[in-house]
Amino acid sequence: MALWVLLGALLVLLALVVVLAHSLHRLRSEYQRLREGVRALASQASLSAPPGEAPPVDALAGRWKTLAQERDILHSALSALREGVLLLDREDCLALANPAVWDLLGATAVEVGRRPTPLLRDHQVRDLVERARATSSPQQGEIDLPHLGTRVAVSALPLQGGMVLVVLQDLTPFHRLQTTRREFVANVSHHLRTPLSAMRAVLETLEEGALEEPETARAFLASLKAEVERMERIVQELLALSRLESGQVALHVAPVAVEAVVAETVQRFAPLAQQAGLTLTTRLPPHLPQVLADREKLLQALANLLDNAIKFTPAGGRVHLEARAENGEVAFIVEDTGMGIAPEHLPHIFERFYKAHRTPGDVGAGLGLAIVKHIAQVHGGRVGVESQEGRGSRFVLVLPAVGEGS
Repeated sequence: MALWVLLGALLVLLALVVVLAHSLHRLRSEYQRLREGVRALASQASLSAPPGEAPPVDALAGRWKTLAQERDILHSALSALREGVLLLDREDCLALANPAVWDLLGATAVEVGRRPTPLLRDHQVRDLVERARATSSPQQGEIDLPHLGTRVAVSALPLQGGMVLVVLQDLTPFHRLQTTRREFVANVSHHLRTPLSAMRAVLETLEEGALEEPETARAFLASLKAEVERMERIVQELLALSRLESGQVALHVAPVAVEAVVAETVQRFAPLAQQAGLTLTTRLPPHLPQVLADREKLLQALANLLDNAIKFTPAGGRVHLEARAENGEVAFIVEDTGMGIAPEHLPHIFERFYKAHRTPGDVGAGLGLAIVKHIAQVHGGRVGVESQEGRGSRFVLVLPAVGEGS
């Protein structure tokens, strides 16, 4: 679907560019004719013009002004395009180009009348231009620009007089989207395959006669329930992240007491920390301002951060939650003495499905921190991390505080 949308947009763009190119070509011709007319008038010679008497000087000046205005409008239209547009004459010299051409090629602009070497040094582009001119039909292709790490679609359209219009379109975002989609499908398939395989094994065991043994059957049914809950959690996290990324989530933003959300979060996770053999501590300075937030989303973000801290901190360690106010913002800080995160993982830690560690019994899909990031962003806040491998991590979630006039 995305490919057809891209092709449709490209066809519309090509039609627009052809119109602009023809208009500019016509303007250049009329401009040249008017220049010759001015020279003729200056030498008191007859004006080389269509049949009839030479136009008065006032009419000539008016036409000159009109042409200049049309030229400026067309140049503005071309300059506004994100796609690169250039026109080559029959000698492959540059007749016109918009700034996007040189941005896409990562090259210095070439003057009109010169050969655009940064483009024509690519044999694929030269072939497209030559084929378009030889066959009088549009040609399309793609080129890689390794020095920029980009891929560009190239369209060559033949025009009158041996001229060729070349349009460049950056395909990198499209290919990146395709890669992201493939990775998304692969990750979802991987995370759903494990619980489905476990469920199938349980069902087959029950089918083979385990149902006749009540204690064994109860154990298998408990395992089956756990796998179903795991799948539900993955699906719920995917839906939550999808809504946050698309901007379709409904936020109920209001002043929220920091002390209350911290107390509720600690109360929820204290039993889990105790069960894991961890010490859970908090620190809140007096007179903290409220934050502007959706209370449930804030609780979800803090829960994801604490859940991660508990999950990746060995028994005997410590998890700490505190809040601070500074410069009209409130920072929620979650620190742990866990295994920490290696430097190469830190830039990717908030990406969906990304896991710096895989621990036994970890049923998460690697979506928790991505959800935290998007919750921060939809509130106009931010989240960051500092970590040393083997010494623990420090996550900071920052949200705007309620001002005095709120």
